[in-house]
Amino acid sequence: MARKFWVHTNRNTEITAAVTNIAHYSESVQREIKKSIQESTKAVFDGAIKRVPVRTGELQRSMKMRFGRDQLSGFVSANAPHAHLVEFGASAAYIEPKKKKALKFNGRYASHVFIKARKAHPFLRPAADDEKGRLEKRITEAIEHGRH
Repeated sequence: MARKFWVHTNRNTEITAAVTNIAHYSESVQREIKKSIQESTKAVFDGAIKRVPVRTGELQRSMKMRFGRDQLSGFVSANAPHAHLVEFGASAAYIEPKKKKALKFNGRYASHVFIKARKAHPFLRPAADDEKGRLEKRITEAIEHGRH
């Protein structure tokens, strides 16, 4: 089963206010804000796909993009069971059987297993960080354009 993890990006106060109070803007500004969120979510997805290390392709194929019902939030996820290990890395581990005398791993039996530390290869965080400034600029421009 895949372990869920989140990579959050913090929005500045103007964007948070714009999304929270979207009903106060004209329909054209609302459309521009939603369009900006969709474009930025797609850009994060594309950036993560480009950055993800590919060995078997499972991690890359597990990546999905979706939007909230209100179209004011976008989500990019990597659903492979090892996605969090690639994004954040992992320390070394020593595994022994708890109930049996041996472990079975890839068709082989062992009394214990040592797994080396794995270096992090972030792909979601850098993609989100790269797009954050562009999203802020798009939404700010949409609001300013609507005021004139």
